[in-house]
Amino acid sequence: MNPLIVCPACEHQFALPVQPPKWQFEGPCPSCHVVFRCKVVKIRAKRSRGHRKSNSRVFSVRVVDLGGREHLFEFSNAAYEGFELRQGDLAVFSYTNGRLRIVQNLTVAQYYKLVSRSCCYICSSVFGEESPQVETLRAFRDRFLSPRMPLRIVVLAYYRAAPTVLRYPSLSRSLTPLIRPFLLATVAIFQKAGIAGSFAPFATCVPAKVGDYSQGGYPVLKKWLSYRPK
Repeated sequence: MNPLIVCPACEHQFALPVQPPKWQFEGPCPSCHVVFRCKVVKIRAKRSRGHRKSNSRVFSVRVVDLGGREHLFEFSNAAYEGFELRQGDLAVFSYTNGRLRIVQNLTVAQYYKLVSRSCCYICSSVFGEESPQVETLRAFRDRFLSPRMPLRIVVLAYYRAAPTVLRYPSLSRSLTPLIRPFLLATVAIFQKAGIAGSFAPFATCVPAKVGDYSQGGYPVLKKWLSYRPK
């Protein structure tokens, strides 16, 4: 058995030789070289409970490993939508840094990315949840957007809409080449302005009119609009 496994960091697919009763595998992705762990199991039962108000869902999945032992996987996702896992389906649960990132249904050839509540959904889908780009955008959200009521509404609307896009992996992959240059430009501007992964204080130095903002004579908005990736 050589199922196609999806890397939870870069979403590259590669064949993984599976020899029962071994069902847990750990190693680097051949594309991005990120080390991750995956568990190949058969689904026995799945239950989930969604919360529309918080836009989240809690899962309880009972599985049988390739050695015949039964396990219970419990996890949550910061999106209301569920995903298909039926009794008898062959599935892969992939982890990085001890956290479940992808649930892959090999039977129907689909996979689903899991995100945490504090995650920047789309940026995490493009760069990876632990990437410096995500850290930069989180800092911008926490230091500048969330403390301001009108901008906080924008953040809440984003958290409601983004999971719908990521629900469809094919759509997410087709949009990535279009979104990536914009995100790179945005992150470059924020880092130039002093918002790095170190969470440097930023909110106190942002003027009321964002269009007038400059850092050391650097016209942030103007440069952002004229940015072209190399």
